[in-house]
Amino acid sequence: MSSKLFSSLLCADGAPQEAGAPLSCHTRLEVCPHCDSVVAVGPLRRGEVASCSRCGHALARFQGWTPLQLLAICLTAWIMLVHVLVYPLVTLDVQGNLQSTSIWESIRFAWHAGNWVVGWMTFFTAVLLPVAELAVLTSALWCLAARAMPRMLVRMLRAVDMTRNWNMLAVFLLGVLVALIKLASIGRLQIDLGLVALGLLVTLLAVLARLDTPTLWRMAEESGLVPASHLTPQALAQAGPDWRRAFLVCHRCGMVHRRLPEAGSYPAAGQRNVQPCCVRCGAALHHRQEAGLARCTAYLLTALTFYVPANLMPIMSTSTLHNVPAEHTILSGVIDLYQNGSVGIAMVVFTASLAVPVLKFAVMGWLLLSLRCNWFGEVRNNTLLFRAMEWIGQWSMLDVFVVVLLAALVHFDGLMQVKIGPAAWSFGMMVVFTMLAAQHFDPRLLWDAYDRALEPNAAQERSWARRSWAARLCRGFPKERSSSI
Repeated sequence: MSSKLFSSLLCADGAPQEAGAPLSCHTRLEVCPHCDSVVAVGPLRRGEVASCSRCGHALARFQGWTPLQLLAICLTAWIMLVHVLVYPLVTLDVQGNLQSTSIWESIRFAWHAGNWVVGWMTFFTAVLLPVAELAVLTSALWCLAARAMPRMLVRMLRAVDMTRNWNMLAVFLLGVLVALIKLASIGRLQIDLGLVALGLLVTLLAVLARLDTPTLWRMAEESGLVPASHLTPQALAQAGPDWRRAFLVCHRCGMVHRRLPEAGSYPAAGQRNVQPCCVRCGAALHHRQEAGLARCTAYLLTALTFYVPANLMPIMSTSTLHNVPAEHTILSGVIDLYQNGSVGIAMVVFTASLAVPVLKFAVMGWLLLSLRCNWFGEVRNNTLLFRAMEWIGQWSMLDVFVVVLLAALVHFDGLMQVKIGPAAWSFGMMVVFTMLAAQHFDPRLLWDAYDRALEPNAAQERSWARRSWAARLCRGFPKERSSSI
């Protein structure tokens, strides 16, 4: 797939570029959500991706599907989802004793065994949120195809990102495959209809995932169901270098608003405590949500407190007829897979359960320290690190799903049994809080700090910051607030 890097209309200092041909009628202006650069995006051909030339973030993809075609994919995904929830995934045969389970039966078994936290986490991430994502996409695509009900369309589009960020059905499918490899030495396995439907459902959701939220808002804008952006080449030229003082970008739908009060979008005179709202989606408008740094730090430290016991306590315990019960940690499970010859699966589990959490802590810690202590380095590389960490965040839930499936399949009374250990819920909570930390981090703050460093007299301030970084860390983060108009 080719990638097209569109040049920004603004230089590094924020001034408009004077060179270049005039924009065509098919070219639109986009504000990059990761670095706040204004980029001119033209028509795309099949296989092309429009990326920001400053930070490399993908702004738009070629979309050759019509709303009716995408709606047909959603309906097919609904059929697969019903099969996944109703039919069993796999059947285990141990000396004539048969045991089968589905997603819903695995969750119910975790609840009945007293593992309420693990059961609810599996229910939300593998059942409720996939159903919610399909419902939201189906409703939004129906509104786009029928060109009707714009209010419902806006509500559905606002919920797309939340459901997608927490939908872990693909991780659950990988957990099923890891559990099958672990159970291959115990008895005979039979693949059931639910697992086949699960594979097809994950494939269909991957196709729908290419229809990102900015593309859906763009389709709604082209259909005339939602207002268009206020950012035009003429308005950008009038604003000049201080264009950020003239516009506000909605962090939910990406619509660019003028800062001047108009059309009831902003509070009237004398209403200073009323925060302006987006005229398209209704979200509160602000330049930067700087209080997110404090929340991000709090979530990261909370995740670290869960990560330590998750690696020390057993994640599951096994008992057989002739052997005493044995407890297994995450690391011992990886070692068992390696010793049994499943080197590839052992590497996958090691990466998802051990390496990825450490990388997330290291990357988030580095980004927070770089903002606090003015350690800029290659800010583009820092943005790439953040995007990579945000993408791989949910895959750490792999071990939790594997343990849930093993406990639901291996519970033959008097013969063998697998129980969920206390490390499962601790590890799951660690994954949840690291994902929350990533979602509350604004990568535009990295570029804001980098732009401030290019200003005059910034070198002396950076030198003082490097000398006193330890003292400032001891004082802690000051009280932050979001800057809004």
